[in-house]
Amino acid sequence: MPSAQKRLKKATGTQTRPRRSRRQRRDQESPDHSTDREDEDTSEDSNEGDDTDEDDQQDKEDLTVANVVLPTLANYATLGVDCTDAYLEKVLASRKIGSNNRPSAEILLEAQALQDNFQRSLKMLSLAGQISYPTLKAALFLGPSQRATTSYDTYRAYSKKNTQETAMPARNTRPGFAPRNKVIGNTWTNLNIRQKAIFNPPFFKRLAEAVLEPDSVPRSTEEKLVNMNKVKRHFERQSLGMPQSAQSEKKGRLEVSGVVKQLSGWTNTRHVIDGHRGHSMPTGCFHKKKETKIRPPAAKEQTRLRTELTSRLNQLVETQLPYPPRPGVDIHPKGPRCDLLLAAKKFLQGVRLQVHCTQDCQITDAMLEKGAAPGNMSVQQVRLWLKEIADLRYTVILASPPQASASV
Repeated sequence: MPSAQKRLKKATGTQTRPRRSRRQRRDQESPDHSTDREDEDTSEDSNEGDDTDEDDQQDKEDLTVANVVLPTLANYATLGVDCTDAYLEKVLASRKIGSNNRPSAEILLEAQALQDNFQRSLKMLSLAGQISYPTLKAALFLGPSQRATTSYDTYRAYSKKNTQETAMPARNTRPGFAPRNKVIGNTWTNLNIRQKAIFNPPFFKRLAEAVLEPDSVPRSTEEKLVNMNKVKRHFERQSLGMPQSAQSEKKGRLEVSGVVKQLSGWTNTRHVIDGHRGHSMPTGCFHKKKETKIRPPAAKEQTRLRTELTSRLNQLVETQLPYPPRPGVDIHPKGPRCDLLLAAKKFLQGVRLQVHCTQDCQITDAMLEKGAAPGNMSVQQVRLWLKEIADLRYTVILASPPQASASV
């Protein structure tokens, strides 16, 4: 880049020695030429132009960080006009100044301003080209999960080394990925320039089209490096060279667009139905009232009797306790053989209770075997138990006097 070199030389004030071609260096080293040497000059003159181009390219690559003027916020826009991306990447990679892990407030504000201008320009281009803004962003790989595909990405996606020869580690084995990634990376590093060029994204797409033709014969190098089955499958699906995240995003957009169309059609139809319903149909056709089931009188009476039996049994226990009863704890047992359960139950202050039935009590051992739970008895048995409690033929008494607390 001659213009960039002139500007950099002027800024730094340093003068560099002009670059000489190979022919000029050879003439200076050996000034005496023989007649045989002169015959070879004609063939070398034809290659002098190529030597000059190589020297110019070498001049661009020999530009070191010492000769570079680092840009500032005031001149970064004008200083980088003539710089290419490759040159800037080389300067960024070869600088020895430690970089920060987060941008400063000034740099962030400047980047946001550039981003706003860029997005505004893209929207204007969308209007000028009569295309949608998301379509233009997708074409520039500016989606939320899209980025430019590199040769290494294509190698990892379609190479036999990654898809067939190197097995994936077992599930839930995190340490297994590091050796596998190391093998794949070393294999990519050992490939020569010609083999790496096969995975160049633009060339790879054209190569896939040629290889997948019925009459063409794949080359040996391509067959050795590329998993053609996966290439064919992605080529037929029109997703060749597209990252997995971009494929998912594309599929998600199609699915969401289909759902939006269905919902929009359903919304319009529902509005028509609602408008027609208000004029021609009664409200009861759409808003059905909740049906209330009326319980028969026998069920209500059964529920009342069972609740009353539970309350009466608990009252028999509470009257014998010398302290306020604890809810849910100091109650009459309801399980099978409730009389034995009550005798084995321990209350506070050493109180023990027992069931006392008179000789004329009509509560049989079979009823005690089932238990005092109202759900285990019929309505007649519940009424009988209530009658016996009311007539004091079924009572609860103290089994033994409470133990006196030891005095200190």
